[in-house]
Parts: sequence; C-alpha cells; structure tokens
Amino acid sequence: MKAQRVIMSGVLLLFLLVTGASADTIVNLNFTGTATCTFGFICGSTVAPFTGTYSLDVNTQTIVGPWSFSTPFGTLSSTATNATAFVVGVSGDVLVTFANYSPLMYVGLFFPGSDPEEIGPVTTDLNSIACQPVPGSLTLCYPDYIIAGRNTVVPEGSELAMLGLAVIGILVGARRHFALSNFS
Repeated sequence: MKAQRVIMSGVLLLFLLVTGASADTIVNLNFTGTATCTFGFICGSTVAPFTGTYSLDVNTQTIVGPWSFSTPFGTLSSTATNATAFVVGVSGDVLVTFANYSPLMYVGLFFPGSDPEEIGPVTTDLNSIACQPVPGSLTLCYPDYIIAGRNTVVPEGSELAMLGLAVIGILVGARRHFALSNFS
C-alpha cells in the first residue's frame, strides 16, 4: 500500500511539473555559438564566441522583456538607443532579428519553421548573420559575420523549485517505504 502511495505521489508531482511547464507561453532562451568573419579585409579571419539571452512569447511570436547579445564587435542589447527585436516567418523559417540603431548593429538568427519555439540550432540553409557598424557611420553596418550555434531553454526558478520538491518528496517516500519494509 505504501509503495503505491510513493508511486502515486511521484506520478502526481511529475504531472504537475509537465502541466506547469506546458502552460508557460514565455520561453527564456540562451544562445551559444560562434561568429565567423566572412570578409577578412573588414574583420580579419576571426572565429569568436557569440552568446545571447532573450525571451520569446511562443503564442504571439514576439520578443518580450530585456535581451542582450555579446558579439565580436560589441554588445547588442534592449537597453541601447532605438533597440528593436522582432520575429518574422521567412521562406518556411523563423527569423529572429535584433538591432541597435545608434550605431547600427544587427543580428539575424534563422530557425527552422518547424521550430517556432526556437529551441535548437540555427538553420544552415539560410545564413544567420551579424553586422558590425561601419566606422564613422550611425546608419550603416557590414554584414560580415556568419553565426552558428543553438538555443537552449533557461529553466525558471519556479520550475527548478517544483522539480526539487518532487525529487525530495519521492526520496522521502522511498526512504519511509524501505525503512518500514525492513521492520516487517
């Protein structure tokens, strides 16, 4: 009987975790990859780390809240003057665009159309690119970096807390079950 309670408690906690996670429409994403220079005369022959964070409302396909990217040519972030971010569908793919306009810096990340949550690698059929500001200009940038990499989901604190409670509950229930079974 106690074994059944332990199993049912575990199933209930797992159900709560799954339904709680699926109810979220906001996905917090971490992008990790590289930026490879395609025009040596502008940016040398560098391959550099390229990372970023942003949140996506999966239902409305919009970027929500603050976002930031660390690039070989500087930081793009939602706190910059005239910063913008949006999601569009292009040729069966999802294009996520981030830009600062003073000076102009741009990042475009293409994800497969089958990946509307943007969890996974950027596509290789359409190039994900970044462009650095042209020296002395606030309105031009060189589209000179090819971006490769992938997004991963950043777990929310409440999800981690629920997972921790589920594990603790299962362990406590299992400990009690095994302690009681040793006395019978």
